[in-house]
Amino acid sequence: MSRPKIAANQVNASGTSNGQVLTSNGTNASWQTLSAATSADIQTFDSSGTWTKPSGAKVVEIHVISAGGGGGSGGRGAGPSVSGGGGGAGGAYSRAVYPASYLGSTESVTVGAGGTGGAAVSASSTNGNAGTAGGSSSFGDWARCSGGGVGQGGSNTGAIGGSGNGGASGSTTVHPNIQASGGVVMGGAGGSSSSFLYSEFGGAAGGSSATTSTLGGKSIHGGPGGGGGGGITSSNPNLGGAGGRNGDADLSGGGGGAGGATAGANGTAGSAPSRSYCGAGGGGGAAATSGNAGSGGAGGIGAGGGGGGAALNTAGNSGAGANGGNGRVVVITYF
Repeated sequence: MSRPKIAANQVNASGTSNGQVLTSNGTNASWQTLSAATSADIQTFDSSGTWTKPSGAKVVEIHVISAGGGGGSGGRGAGPSVSGGGGGAGGAYSRAVYPASYLGSTESVTVGAGGTGGAAVSASSTNGNAGTAGGSSSFGDWARCSGGGVGQGGSNTGAIGGSGNGGASGSTTVHPNIQASGGVVMGGAGGSSSSFLYSEFGGAAGGSSATTSTLGGKSIHGGPGGGGGGGITSSNPNLGGAGGRNGDADLSGGGGGAGGATAGANGTAGSAPSRSYCGAGGGGGAAATSGNAGSGGAGGIGAGGGGGGAALNTAGNSGAGANGGNGRVVVITYF
């Protein structure tokens, strides 16, 4: 297809500043100023509801964060080795951008609830309780992601108390001509007593605990995992592991809520979002050989809760696992 030729004497205006483009109607050409978006409407959903498309909307950008999983409670056993509970895994993150005309006048918004932590154990020679998985979040049929997996309860004989998988990130659409961005990167697999995993869009795995605790995994965009609860080695209590940090490409774990720093101390709750849409993972509770073991710290937005510390039968209760952080949906409309 040939294009009209514009002679130099047909240009009837000259560019006066940056941000202009030369346009032509086939006979004459002129410089036009590009108009940027003049305003934006930002709506943040921390609970489920309904989004109503604003008048004059042109483009809609959607950010979906699912909820983090709850941490497991520590085991309670005769020793000499008892394991703490695993940290809950982080939720996932998904982003999608659509022309506003594709979306309905209203769209349902679902915000997942954080998984609950496993209850503390008071009976002798009893395994800890697992947490529950985080809830999924979605924006209509246009973007969704699943919640973080559970932190497993600690064993009363010192076997590994691992964590579940991180949430899966992805977006779906019912429109035949467009596929939402956001990827299909899966969350990390459950950790082991000596390792953790990180993720990019999926939630990171929570730390697990055998007789020593491990750090919660990080996620660059998704929710980080909670730290593992401290276990007991040769009848000596171990401290809790730190939760994972949010928005960090560093592959090393931790950096979130602090683990219990002394025997029987609770883990620290994960902080609010600072470097991404997700908060930090909760720290794991420390083990105890006298008195009650420490409980895990709650996860921030989209992050896993910390695992509870282990306890000997001659001590008090094991530490409870902490709740994972709730999800969040952020909708930005450009006019």
